[in-house]
Amino acid sequence: MKEEAHTNAFCTIFFAEVATYDGKKLTEPKLPELSAMLEGRKEREAYGYFCHYFLPAVVGKKKWRKAVRNGAKVSGLATVSDEALGLLLLENSWELWMWIVNGKLGTEPKTRYTTGRGKLARKSSGWSAEGVSRYNNLCQKIAEERKLEKNGQVDNGEEDDGGTDDIDFDSFYLNKQYEYMGWKASDEMETSRAEMVEVWVDWN
Repeated sequence: MKEEAHTNAFCTIFFAEVATYDGKKLTEPKLPELSAMLEGRKEREAYGYFCHYFLPAVVGKKKWRKAVRNGAKVSGLATVSDEALGLLLLENSWELWMWIVNGKLGTEPKTRYTTGRGKLARKSSGWSAEGVSRYNNLCQKIAEERKLEKNGQVDNGEEDDGGTDDIDFDSFYLNKQYEYMGWKASDEMETSRAEMVEVWVDWN
């Protein structure tokens, strides 16, 4: 039941972000590519988007907003399991949701890791063995990414040049949140933000 509630929340967020209509004309999707979000911390823009819009639905939106405002980082607020579940939920229903957004052309795709076919795939009869395996692989990947960053070994898919790309994802995301929400940070946070030379492209 918990996974179903999360799927419902993700479905709502997905259509709010993708199905942006001008009259009856579908505009360009605002979401990053699924493949980019699945790359995790290597794709900071995309993964930051995932953490901003989707991960709070797993952790709890009120808890997330309050904690981030107080300087909490993603790795301290969400567990490895939380991140893995969020990514799995997206990957599971992505093709079906895109099919709906694009006018239901062609054959209706099935959800990837669940066997249910209820409206918008909100109901399922459980995760397949492949889904459980994928979840475990995501947990391992996320745990390894966190370990690297904790040890100061930032892996963002870019050549190490000593620039702003070399700060850890948690700091990168937290700085973006203060920019995006217009919050006033503590002196310590302001010092951290001052190290940022580039400003992220707005997600909206």
